[in-house]
Amino acid sequence: MFVTSALLALVACGTSSISTGDTGTTDSGDATGTTGTTSADESPEIQSVDARCYYHSTGDAYYQWAMEAYVDDPQGRDTIEINQTIEVYRGGTLQASYGLICGAANPCIGSFKESDNGILCSSASEYSFRFLITDEDGNTSTKEAPGYQG
Repeated sequence: MFVTSALLALVACGTSSISTGDTGTTDSGDATGTTGTTSADESPEIQSVDARCYYHSTGDAYYQWAMEAYVDDPQGRDTIEINQTIEVYRGGTLQASYGLICGAANPCIGSFKESDNGILCSSASEYSFRFLITDEDGNTSTKEAPGYQG
């Protein structure tokens, strides 16, 4: 009670030498004060990626793209974000973006029907798939794979 009264008295007088500790500096050892920097040794590791189109014949028949990526992270597999992105390019032009789901275990997976954006199996080799994998710290790695029918 006495300490609280003394603190209130100092605030009421308008002068205080009490430090709240919120000076904008930390003792983290980072003299530059920068955060969120990406270092190659902190970025997710993409071991392999695959993008293939195949004929899905169970139930409704259609052509479907299936994508998968095997990934890891120096801080642990559990630091990989769940929702990832795949960009599909044709002749260097972005055609579409799709989701890729990374669970607790490999591989990360995604799929879409060829009719969704006209990314046809019959011209599978004309497409390249860019996998963008991000961890919880915002570090991102990319890896590309050619499309193929199989």
